Amino acid sequence: MSATGPGRRRFLKVGGTAAGALVAGGAGVWATSPHVDMPEVSYPGSGDAHGRVLVAYASKAGSTAEVAAFIARKLADTGLAIDLRRTRTVRSVDGYRVVVVGSAIRAGHWLADASDFVKAHRQALAARKTAFFTLCMTLQQDTPANREKVAGYLKPVREVLEPGWIEFFAGKMDYRRLGFGTRLIVKAMKVPEGDFRDWNAIGSWADRLAKEIPATA
Repeated sequence: MSATGPGRRRFLKVGGTAAGALVAGGAGVWATSPHVDMPEVSYPGSGDAHGRVLVAYASKAGSTAEVAAFIARKLADTGLAIDLRRTRTVRSVDGYRVVVVGSAIRAGHWLADASDFVKAHRQALAARKTAFFTLCMTLQQDTPANREKVAGYLKPVREVLEPGWIEFFAGKMDYRRLGFGTRLIVKAMKVPEGDFRDWNAIGSWADRLAKEIPATA
């Protein structure tokens, strides 16, 4: 996730310094992130559901996974048939009438798994209703300027596919969920720990999305 203040250039500079320290210290073995739950679940839906809805996400430390699971559950509660999947495990979007894609921001970009998913399925996604959501620590201060900054991070993905719906949310930073190398970088950048996710805002967005994709045709 991106921090408020330092930009991508500083992230890369600090990251390079941290990586050098890891190599010099023989600590590469500690660069692996701790185990984080990345849920994948399906909800059968109810009524005359014409095609399923896919909620696909990319997450490093689990906070985006939790948001994706929350959105999937909210949509399922309206009777929609939902599949919650990691973007890296999705081989096809056939059979889905709507696809929701979410990612965290790292170094000023969507995670590669999410970006690669959009590129790989661009033509199929263009023929369906598609929504993007993004978690970014920059939005711990939710200002118009910061929203504009986060929107800029999505420019490469939106050049591949412009979604029908898009939303940005503040993220969560938990040092305990980070691998040693990443933790070293974010501490050096003074990224504050804390859960800045606004679950009411996330739920409201999911509710609005559900009204646009009713369970019955």
